[in-house]
Amino acid sequence: MNETGYRYNSFLHQDKLIHFLAFFGGQLLIMSAAIRKSLLRRMIWFIYLLLPLISELIQSFQPYRVQSIWDMVAGYCGLVSGFIIYKLLAMFISKKTKGEKDV
Repeated sequence: MNETGYRYNSFLHQDKLIHFLAFFGGQLLIMSAAIRKSLLRRMIWFIYLLLPLISELIQSFQPYRVQSIWDMVAGYCGLVSGFIIYKLLAMFISKKTKGEKDV
C-alpha cells in the first residue's frame, strides 16, 4: 500500500514499467513523425522532454496521487531508450537501403 491507502499495482514496480513504456513509445512516435526536423517537431520534442518532470510536479499537488522521483527516472529512461532504439533502427535501415541501391 502507498500513502493513499490504495494498492494499484498488480506486481512490484508496475508503475515504473508503465512510465518507461509510455515514454519509450511516445519518443518513438515523435521521432518517426512526418514532421521532419522542423521547428514544430523540436518544440514538441522539447515539451515532451519536460513531461516526466512536469507530471511528477503536478502529482505533488494532488491529494490522492503519490509523487515519485523513480517514476520520473523511469520516464526519462524510456525517453533515452526510445531515442537510442530509433537512431539504431534508422542507421540499420539506412545501411540496408544503401546496400540495395548498389546492387
